[in-house]
Amino acid sequence: MLTVKPRHPDKVVPPLLPTPHGQPPRCPTLEGLSQKELIEQSWQRCREAGLAPTDAPALDYVNTHDFKEERERLAHIRRIARAELDLLYGQIAGSQFAVALANASGLIMDARADSDFKRVARERNIRLSSLWQESLQGTNALGTCALVQHPVLVHAGEHFLDRYKTLTCAAAPVFDPEGKIIAILDASSDSCPRPPHTLALVNLSAKTIEMGYFREQYHQHLILSFHSRREYRYTVSAGLLALSTDGQLLAANRQALFFLDGLNIDKESHFNDLFTTPFGDVVNKVLNDGEATIADHVGSNYFITIENTCLLQKNHSPPAKTGLQDKNSISMKDSAQTCRSDGNNAHTTETDIKVRFIANDSNLVKQLKYLTNAVKRSLPILITGETGTGKEIFAKHIHQASGRRGEFVPVNCGAIPENLVESELFGYVDGAFTGSRRGGNNGLFHQADQGTLFLDELGELPLITQVKLLRVLDNRRYRPVGSNTDIPVDIQIVAATNANLNESVHAGKFRSDLFYRLSTISIQLPNILDRSDFDDLARHILKKIDPDVGLTNCGLRELKQHEWPGNIRELRNFLTRLVILSNVKKMTRQEVIATFEMEDDLGLPASGRAPEINRVSSDAQGFAPSHPPLHCSTRKSRQRLLAERIHQSCQRHLYNISKVARELGVSRSTVYKYLKE
Repeated sequence: MLTVKPRHPDKVVPPLLPTPHGQPPRCPTLEGLSQKELIEQSWQRCREAGLAPTDAPALDYVNTHDFKEERERLAHIRRIARAELDLLYGQIAGSQFAVALANASGLIMDARADSDFKRVARERNIRLSSLWQESLQGTNALGTCALVQHPVLVHAGEHFLDRYKTLTCAAAPVFDPEGKIIAILDASSDSCPRPPHTLALVNLSAKTIEMGYFREQYHQHLILSFHSRREYRYTVSAGLLALSTDGQLLAANRQALFFLDGLNIDKESHFNDLFTTPFGDVVNKVLNDGEATIADHVGSNYFITIENTCLLQKNHSPPAKTGLQDKNSISMKDSAQTCRSDGNNAHTTETDIKVRFIANDSNLVKQLKYLTNAVKRSLPILITGETGTGKEIFAKHIHQASGRRGEFVPVNCGAIPENLVESELFGYVDGAFTGSRRGGNNGLFHQADQGTLFLDELGELPLITQVKLLRVLDNRRYRPVGSNTDIPVDIQIVAATNANLNESVHAGKFRSDLFYRLSTISIQLPNILDRSDFDDLARHILKKIDPDVGLTNCGLRELKQHEWPGNIRELRNFLTRLVILSNVKKMTRQEVIATFEMEDDLGLPASGRAPEINRVSSDAQGFAPSHPPLHCSTRKSRQRLLAERIHQSCQRHLYNISKVARELGVSRSTVYKYLKE
């Protein structure tokens, strides 16, 4: 329990921390109350508490130990809110503003402030560990919002204490999936005019944090996103339901409860208790088409999509709810057959896939089946995988499968300077900024119209650009820098990254709403040693390098004893050297070893290969090795090996990044990434 020394010893100060149920005392219902009525009721409570407008507010703080404990207790929501706090500050920065995140009782845990406003913020007690309970500080946005649990704007003279009448403050609550307030977002200004949009911005940011927290809490379950309008399913206006794989309701956000008002919803509810279409049918429809339309039992219709469908793809037959008919169970076999059937009407087939690139690995084939209907509906697709696993090749296949007549436009997000990202992506109008080209410039979105935009190294996008990308995904419109006009765009977006976006979301470096929007259809490309079609892949690459050159089985086994931290890209570079150095038409174990030894002579580390004892003794006999290969195919070991190779190569090339990247067959951004680590 946090403690605070009361300013007036004769007054009872309510507990700072929420009650065991997580809630501070709450006011009577606020339904239908205007902002003016909220302020009037707050003033009445202040008078009843014995406060007077002329009272000098005390600077009340929580002691260091308790403050640290409270921040640690709420570390999860603070981490999710960090990106939104920075974004909100960026939207209103330069206007003598401070933004703050407080706990449910008005304790400020994190804050950002303009340099011009910092002195005022200190004088007005807007700082870390300060308390803004209404009973202590009078009517104020933070304290009043904590009490009424409703967005509040308190402008100038609406503050109860005279000391704060130069401030304008807006605050909005953040609720957890159980409907309990867990945090409050606040923006405070010393400006005189009433800011017209501040409360709306704060409330929007609070809802974004709330939805991110909901998705974080239930990331291991199905999340159904729905709205009566299709384009709003990925906005803060969407209803969210967390469901088990058999359709049992786990949680609902406030908007979902609003949509489903009139239905009897509790923790015993099942999807079928709320909607008329059986759960299994809805899931199969979403897996096949990317979305579905449903109606609830009171007659309202919704467009829906389901997040985290990979949970279904891992289970061929998720259990149905006891007592339900068979039609409510989900059969992934039926779904896969439907995908194959639909694929005949699409622009590609499994045969086409094998022609364009090698994908005979069973896991890859399974993931490819879900792409056909995704591209037919222009759903965004996220490709993840380590460096060199073939993400761009895969993206080109998606473009070809879509049958779009426009261009395939690749862009490396990590290679564009941060201050130029927006103008490169969205273009700019004449006079948009100093040094801009006369007449403006069309951006990459314009170039990719009617085609596919491939956003590689997605995790490198600045947060402010992530917001604009999210709007493009939702509205299919973008706005050039310096323009007041939105431009419609018909585009297939494919994003790729070798970073762990989940960790980036937790660290506040990547927006959770964009992550979940993109990962509706997500493809994980395996490392080449984890692929069952390694032999086919190696022979295919070698054939493209020189159609007249082949590999023996023992030569292939020798290749498998290498770590290949650079995956396909490194394998391609190695096979190119193999062809150049070996003047034979059939590459055996001997030629492969000789090329590895050549790399050793050049100073490339050989730790990626198994010890000599594990190599077969006769290429002609083709016997298996007496011991299993000692290569380690785990992600961490490959990353460690690649890091070692990058650092050694940097020392040899005096940190010439381009030379290092060429030598190792990796991208420059990958080199920078490992150097930072």
